[in-house]
Amino acid sequence: MANLNVSAAHSLQLVPINRLSKFAQIKAGVMLVFLEQPDEAEAIPGSIRITTNTEDGKIKKSISYKRRIVDRATANLLEGYKVTRLVAIYTDETGNQRVAGSPDYPLKFSYTSGDGVFTCKLEGEGNTIDPFII
Repeated sequence: MANLNVSAAHSLQLVPINRLSKFAQIKAGVMLVFLEQPDEAEAIPGSIRITTNTEDGKIKKSISYKRRIVDRATANLLEGYKVTRLVAIYTDETGNQRVAGSPDYPLKFSYTSGDGVFTCKLEGEGNTIDPFII
């Protein structure tokens, strides 16, 4: 029987690298130990888009999402992410928790504002597919 998608990717969390005590990847799995809990991305449901491409032997990852609250406090938080090395945790279409980015290959954050939302984007590259949380 074929695997069925249960939903779109959801439950996106952002983890600054300095909040990780341990990041241990073993084959297609990863174990994370946090110094502080991850930040909820507060993505608008259904807005998370994840794309993966292979180019020159590297796996290029892009995660985009929309965030509803447009105010100064949120803009300050997002500005902070722009200068922070990040890892993202998400639940994929089949219900598996996955990790994009790593301490060696962190994600870069950018955002724009328009139409009453912040449009956020995480981009990076690595050597492996997004590992599954062990």
